[in-house]
Amino acid sequence: MLSMDHYTYWKEGVAEGRAEGLVEGENLGKAKAKTEVVVQMLRENISMQMIAKVTNLTLKEINEIGKAQDLI
Repeated sequence: MLSMDHYTYWKEGVAEGRAEGLVEGENLGKAKAKTEVVVQMLRENISMQMIAKVTNLTLKEINEIGKAQDLI
């Protein structure tokens, strides 16, 4: 049986883990969405400089996304 102290620490740990998981999931979702935008822009033949300006990604990051999708 858990003591009240252990239970409190456990509940705090669970809450902290959920918060970290939500942040990680949100960051992954944003990265995926940004990648999809880059792919669509590359398909529309928008310049890498314009994509960088719009997405705040570096040219290297855009190039890597393009290569991974066989667009460059």
